Amino acid sequence: MYMGKFCEQCGSQLKPGAAFCEACGARVKSFSANGNMGSGGTSNVSGGTSNVSGGTTKVSAGNTGRIGTVAASDVTSKGKSSGVVAGIVLLLALFGGGWYYYQNYMEVTPTATVMDEAGSTKSAEVSDNKDKVQSDKQAVKPEETPLEKAQTQLSAKGVKGTVIASTIEKRNNSGYLSIVKNGEQYSIITYDLRNQRIGQTAFDKRLLYFTNKRPKAGDSEVVIFDITIFDDVHDADDKSGVWNGNNHLLPVYAFYKLDADDNVIPGMLNTGSGAKPSHFHSYFNEQRNVDTINLFLTDIKNLQENVNENQVALP
Repeated sequence: MYMGKFCEQCGSQLKPGAAFCEACGARVKSFSANGNMGSGGTSNVSGGTSNVSGGTTKVSAGNTGRIGTVAASDVTSKGKSSGVVAGIVLLLALFGGGWYYYQNYMEVTPTATVMDEAGSTKSAEVSDNKDKVQSDKQAVKPEETPLEKAQTQLSAKGVKGTVIASTIEKRNNSGYLSIVKNGEQYSIITYDLRNQRIGQTAFDKRLLYFTNKRPKAGDSEVVIFDITIFDDVHDADDKSGVWNGNNHLLPVYAFYKLDADDNVIPGMLNTGSGAKPSHFHSYFNEQRNVDTINLFLTDIKNLQENVNENQVALP
């Protein structure tokens, strides 16, 4: 038995499909597709969509008189499309952030293309500090030779000429001897480290090898020479020798002995007034003069050995 609907205005039973109530003439509300009134709202047939039970229903344009249903494939397709788009956006954001971090914070080792022995190109890592290492290598000078060291030190003391022989390798706290050539002039330079003094003696091969004159057992021998002290001061030996500005030429009359190894044992030292005194009747009163002269005497054997080992050409 068909159960009709009732008019909401007057309560009279309505005939199926009636648009108006026959009792009061009130307009009858629309029905859903199954004969029931929609609970969620109104139907917009001409627009192609209908809001039924809170949902949205797609209707084809040619079927404006009926309300259709949404296919499950349409909903699934929309969900998948939205997910794919969201995933792509997320990946682009991650990739952009990662690239920015890599460019700004990661330490990148540059590469260079080089040729191998076969003539093909290959990639080789180039160290960031390559230029620094190269500059450091250039900054490090090779170690000076003994002659170069003596040259540097004597030049700083105002000695002119080229060092061609030296005992600097065997030097002690007292100092060392060197042979210096300045033009055609040769001289023996005594560098007294203890007193920071330079003494210059004109070169003479007989003087270089004065130890060849061996004293008799128990006796002493004598060697005579001059030594000029650079930048000397007028003191207790002021009257000895002769002055040339601040340079003080001292005549030396030295007694010596030789030990079993031909090392010189200095003895009494005498001097006199003038450049070439007729008598050496004075003694040295300044200890620094004695130190410089004794350095000359005791280091002469080492200088002989250096000249012989290196076959230094001398006049």
